[in-house]
Amino acid sequence: RKGVHKELGVLWVAATTSVTAPFIPFYIATSDVPPQLKRHRYLTSGEATQYEVDEEERGIESTRFALRTYKRLLYLAQEHQEKFLPEVTEALEAFEERLMVRQESVERTALKLYEAGEPELARKYLTYYSGTEALNGWRLGEALANSSEARTLALYGIRQ
Repeated sequence: RKGVHKELGVLWVAATTSVTAPFIPFYIATSDVPPQLKRHRYLTSGEATQYEVDEEERGIESTRFALRTYKRLLYLAQEHQEKFLPEVTEALEAFEERLMVRQESVERTALKLYEAGEPELARKYLTYYSGTEALNGWRLGEALANSSEARTLALYGIRQ
């Protein structure tokens, strides 16, 4: 966009397929993401067979991985699409709409910090905002997956 501070460019990112993962605004100034969204070793070739984890990777590996949450939700929504997919879509779209409405305020706040000569504070604010909303989106995915799983068990059972 023309006339926007270079660090206020924003990418809307879904951790996996946007069918079951919300789009989250990540600003160019964002310097980190929550551990739940970082690379987990099981995505690396051959790592799934390893039981031991290097000490430096143990912290990340101890977190629940957002990609797995969203994949689980995808499988549950696909299993009974007519029942679950519409409500998943409705919840994700409502979550994203709330984020879109807040973008002007977030950008204006960060711009004020840049204009006040506080670029590092602006970056920390944007990193906090994007990370917080990424975790909120992940929690929504967890809630939707847990609800869909409970109702799948009650209504249909788990297909073997």
